[in-house]
Amino acid sequence: MSGVRTWRRGDKFTLIYVLWFLVPELLLWTWWVFPTLDWWTIDLAIFTVLAPTILISLCMNLMRMRWRRVFSLFLAAFLVFFSHRILMGLDITPDHFRFDLTKNTYLQEVQRVEVEPETPRFKTFPWDDTFVAKTYRTLVYDESDQIALPPGTQSISWLQQMERRCAEKKDCVRLTSAPPDEYISVTKLADHFYIVDDDFPNSFP
Repeated sequence: MSGVRTWRRGDKFTLIYVLWFLVPELLLWTWWVFPTLDWWTIDLAIFTVLAPTILISLCMNLMRMRWRRVFSLFLAAFLVFFSHRILMGLDITPDHFRFDLTKNTYLQEVQRVEVEPETPRFKTFPWDDTFVAKTYRTLVYDESDQIALPPGTQSISWLQQMERRCAEKKDCVRLTSAPPDEYISVTKLADHFYIVDDDFPNSFP
């Protein structure tokens, strides 16, 4: 019995494991504060460190029958995940958080857009850090809100405007998914502001 007690020494409930799971969660909400950093490499490095650390800790605590620590590890993961789901359910997302803090900057850029009289303003902004030459998340300001309509149901003038803009490599979006694995979706973020997601784009750089 003394040998078992030695192995189980230090077995206690702890919330220190919450910090391990909070690291990627906090990065999800705050990476855009430093957009020039190489976040793909940073995310990979954090995963390379955190994943083995959590796995080794779990295995070691199981081997030493530190049941309180094992429970604490699973509880930490549950608390972070459950808190994330609650925020998402309340429509408090990283996108909304970021936009609320930077909205004035985007509105100022929109006001600088020169348009003809009676022509709705249209402006796009990169919304991710994945690639330099291609973004798969785009913040779009569309004063006409035609972007929210199902693909192909926009007005002829709007479609022609997008075709012309894309040909001139100006602010434009493509709403038609390219087979076999691309999926483009549009989500409203605020008045006239939308997020265009291009999942699994076929043209990776």
